[in-house]
Amino acid sequence: WQLIIMLVLTQLSVGAFVVGQVPEAVIDPSLLTEFRQLHATSALAFGLLALAASTMHLGRPQYAFRAVIGLRHSWLSREIVAFGAFAGVAVTFAALCWLDPSSPWIPALSWLVSLTGLAGVFCSVMIYVFTGREFWSFGPTLIKFGLTGAVLGLTATWLSLLVFGLLADGASADTLSQQIGPALLRSLMIAATAKLVLEVSLLRHLWHRRQSPLKRSARLIAGPLAGAMFARCACGVLGGIVMPLFLCNELSTAEPRAALIGISVTMTFVACFVGETLERYQFFAACAAPRMPGKLAE
Repeated sequence: WQLIIMLVLTQLSVGAFVVGQVPEAVIDPSLLTEFRQLHATSALAFGLLALAASTMHLGRPQYAFRAVIGLRHSWLSREIVAFGAFAGVAVTFAALCWLDPSSPWIPALSWLVSLTGLAGVFCSVMIYVFTGREFWSFGPTLIKFGLTGAVLGLTATWLSLLVFGLLADGASADTLSQQIGPALLRSLMIAATAKLVLEVSLLRHLWHRRQSPLKRSARLIAGPLAGAMFARCACGVLGGIVMPLFLCNELSTAEPRAALIGISVTMTFVACFVGETLERYQFFAACAAPRMPGKLAE
C-alpha cells in the first residue's frame, strides 16, 4: 500500500503542476499571483507526502540514498533522481511564489517543475515495463499513469480554486471559476471516461480462447477483485462524470451556490482519489505472471 500511495500521490502532484500551467496563459495576472502561491504549495505538499511514502515500502529506508548508484542501468535509480530533482525545483518554485511573486524566474521554474515531474512519472512507467509482464506493457501503463495524473491534477486544481475562494477574495475566486472552471471540468470528464474505458476493456479477454496472462488478469478482475473493480468504477463515474456534470450545470446558473459548489468539489476530489487508488491496487493485484519477472536486455 505504501507503493500504491506513492505512485498515486506523485502522479497527483505532477498532474497538478502541469494543469497549473493553464491559468498562466488565460487568467488575469492580478489574480494569478495569489492563486499560484496556493496551488504551488498544495501541489508541493502532495509531492512531499508521496516521497515520504516512497521510503516506507523499503526494508531499510535509511539506505535509500544508495539507490542512485545504479543510475546508468536502473529505472528505479532514475526515478529516484528524477523525483528528487522534481522535489527540489518544486520547493524552489513554491518558495519564490511567496517570497518574490514578480520574479522573472517563476515561469521558467514552473515549466521545469512540470518537466522533471513528467520525467519521474516516465521512469515509474519503465520500472514496470522492464519486467516484461504483459499486463504492465508500455502503452497501457503509460496511459494509465498519465491519465491518473490528468484526473487527479484537474481535481486538485479545482480544490485549489475552492480553497482560494475561502482564503482570498470571494469575487476573485468566482472570476477564476468562471474563466477556467468549465474547461477543467470538461477535461476531467474526458480523461476519467477514457481511463474507465481502458480499464474495462481488459475484460474482453474473457472471451478469448487462448489462455494468456491478460486473460488470467481479466479473470482475477471479474472474480476475486470484482468488488474492488465495482467500487473503482463507481468512484470513477461519480467523481469523473456525475459530479463534474453537476458542477458545470451549477456554474452556468445566474447565481451559483457557493456552499453547494464547495461540497461538490470536495466530493469530486475524494471520489477520484479513492478511485485512482483502487485502480492502482488492481494494477498490482491483477498482474498475472506465468514466470519470474524480468527479461533479457536487448
